[in-house]
Amino acid sequence: MPECVPATEDETGAPPTEADTVEIVQVLPSANNIGFHDVAPMTISTVNGETFSSWTYFQSLVKDGSQKNIVLENDTGYQIVINRQVAEKEHDALLEKYRIPKTQPDDMAEEEAEP
Repeated sequence: MPECVPATEDETGAPPTEADTVEIVQVLPSANNIGFHDVAPMTISTVNGETFSSWTYFQSLVKDGSQKNIVLENDTGYQIVINRQVAEKEHDALLEKYRIPKTQPDDMAEEEAEP
């Protein structure tokens, strides 16, 4: 008969690590994101096919300029594809239009990205 493993341990016996959850809670309307206004709420599981376990690592994946598009995907495979060049062009205008003073709190900007 198989041995039961407590819910606080994985198969190696180590306690589970808590991962940050990134969720789209609102899509600010713009001419370039028509059709995505009703996707919220949506929990993001990968960025460009890569999983993450912290907010700062998620940010580093999004900010990585090596790819033309940012592909946000949930665990069912639904994808939101953001053209990086278009998003960067309209970023400041959207912040101004919706009166958003800055894009991230200072305490989140200072955290280190995971390896």
